[in-house]
Amino acid sequence: MSEERRLRSCRHPGLRVARGRGEPGLEILGVGEALAGRARAGERVLAVDGHALEDRLDYLYFTSFSERPRLRIRAVDGAEREETFSPGELAGDALAFAPLAFRTCGNDCVFCFIQQNPPGLRDELYLMDEDYRLGFLFGNYVTLALAKDRDLDRIVRLRLSPVYLSVHATDPALRNRLLGIKRSRDVLAVIDRLASGGVTLHAQVVLVPGWNDGAQLERTLDDLAARHPCLASVGVVPVGLTVHRGGLTPLAAYDAAGCARVIDQVAPRQERWLAVLGTRFAFLADEFYLQGRRPLPGLEHYEDLAQIDNGIGMARDFAALLAQEAAAWRPPRRTLRAALVTGRLGERLWREVLLPELASLPGLLTRLVALDNPLYGAPVTVSGLLPGRAILAALQGLAGEADVAVLPPNVLNAAGRFLDDLTLAELHEASPLPVLVPETGMLGVLSDFARHVKPESP
Repeated sequence: MSEERRLRSCRHPGLRVARGRGEPGLEILGVGEALAGRARAGERVLAVDGHALEDRLDYLYFTSFSERPRLRIRAVDGAEREETFSPGELAGDALAFAPLAFRTCGNDCVFCFIQQNPPGLRDELYLMDEDYRLGFLFGNYVTLALAKDRDLDRIVRLRLSPVYLSVHATDPALRNRLLGIKRSRDVLAVIDRLASGGVTLHAQVVLVPGWNDGAQLERTLDDLAARHPCLASVGVVPVGLTVHRGGLTPLAAYDAAGCARVIDQVAPRQERWLAVLGTRFAFLADEFYLQGRRPLPGLEHYEDLAQIDNGIGMARDFAALLAQEAAAWRPPRRTLRAALVTGRLGERLWREVLLPELASLPGLLTRLVALDNPLYGAPVTVSGLLPGRAILAALQGLAGEADVAVLPPNVLNAAGRFLDDLTLAELHEASPLPVLVPETGMLGVLSDFARHVKPESP
């Protein structure tokens, strides 16, 4: 039995994650058919071309730069052997390894969303990570505020580019206050050190009214723009606050007027940087425009959509895809009634931008189902944080009034679970109408559904 360590979490103090047993190399969990007999589950890959493996990143690095990777493998009985593989044999899921035992966060950020989670959610939602390896593998943002020299050196040595860096402020004292720590690495020095090693970075600023906005935001953006192109882009997102902030630092959320002020402050710099740097460089979250009652910029404003996973340009990207699908729409034989589920922020996007695109489509009647968030409270309006049981309750009220419900894909994790641990299968079983969760191409999925199911006429 492996040793366990307790993870830091003010809302879930009993949560534990198994610590690795200190064995060298990577444990193999699964082997693809092409490699059957050459590697087995339970064995460990110790080295690639003689290079000992610290974690999966070493494996990815050394196999990527080797024409014929030579793996040293330890069998379950302790015997060791070497296997040489042809180019491409180790690609994809040829070997599946145990997941990383990630590093937990040593910060105590005043705006930390995890500390605002109520009890009863999926276990992983209470874990605070600060692991540059997850940043490289999955695009997670990290502060590197407490990173060791060996960590920064390893990022450069393994070419872990791009790095997604949570900056928040370039004023050292202010950044430490935001991160809830007394001392940290100077973030500009970290950027310069990684950039000198050929690493590209993308930055994030979580904007908190009265803390790092106004003149501090201008200082932060100007300091970061001076490091372009090594620092390729900055995403500015508003602080997210829930009703579960008892005992936490008092903070204010952005209202419509505050969002408009941020837009007016950043827009001139975007235009100046476009002329000087060839990029707008800093991009604002869609929420600023939707909540600030300002028109969303066109899709071209977001350039290469480098910050789309931060909710920046996502609305326009979805609208562009919807317009393409609408142009190719073929009406079903019978009118299809679709209930479109979203949050309060998404309601503005649908009513102002998306529903007009759908209104003229023959054979499709849409009904917008915009939900408040009973789990996090009224301040949280994004669709991705809607709990499954709230969605189910809404669908149960639609029996006989719609043929199908469409959910935004961000309400589910990769395992098909909602925030409150309800599964998509459980939702399907309890829902009075079919439920679709299209990853992309909502109209295409609805068209396929209409071809295979005969909906009732209204």
